[in-house]
Amino acid sequence: MAEPSQGPGAPADAGTGGQAPQGTQQPPAQQTTGQAPASQPPADTKTDLSTLPPDVRKVIEDLRTENARHRTDKQQSAAQAQAAKEQRDAVLKAYGLLPDGTDAPPDPEALAAQVTQQQAVNWETAAENAILRVAGPAGADADALLDSNAFLDSLGEFIELDPKSSDFRTKLKAHIAKWVEDHPKHKTAGAASTATRSGGDHPGGTGTPTTRPRSLAAAVSKHYGGK
Repeated sequence: MAEPSQGPGAPADAGTGGQAPQGTQQPPAQQTTGQAPASQPPADTKTDLSTLPPDVRKVIEDLRTENARHRTDKQQSAAQAQAAKEQRDAVLKAYGLLPDGTDAPPDPEALAAQVTQQQAVNWETAAENAILRVAGPAGADADALLDSNAFLDSLGEFIELDPKSSDFRTKLKAHIAKWVEDHPKHKTAGAASTATRSGGDHPGGTGTPTTRPRSLAAAVSKHYGGK
């Protein structure tokens, strides 16, 4: 017996039991199992010690204290090591060495300062020798002149000259002769020499003083330092 043909109003797929076509199936509903979404931040996992037995709580507290002490000791050790390194580097630098113990490169500014200082010392030494040579012929007591801050400061006009030159000695002799005219206590007479050591100048004895007036020394250093 022939199966009846499906009419134009019959369902497209009668054998599916009334189910919707595959292309129009609805997505399955999300499962609601009570699980938190993956994007939810994890709950705080820090242990609430108040809920633990006393003996367990004490063990955990002791461990936390020990860990904190180790962290503190580590920080203190790092600070002490840094301080020791800085002290070592400072000592090496004072001896002109780098932190690795090798020689440090020369400091141009320090070298220039040393050269300037040495030039100033050389000038003062040569000027003192010239004073000793020409003071007597100029009628002056050389020791009294070298003990006099006022006289030494008056030599500022000679800084541009070479103290070892004959021109320097000639001009210095004339300067000393004029000086003793204005300051008789610096003459070679015994009484004048005695007065020299009891006036406004620094007292002295025989020989060249070891300290020079600040003004003259500063002027000489300024001249050779080019400042």
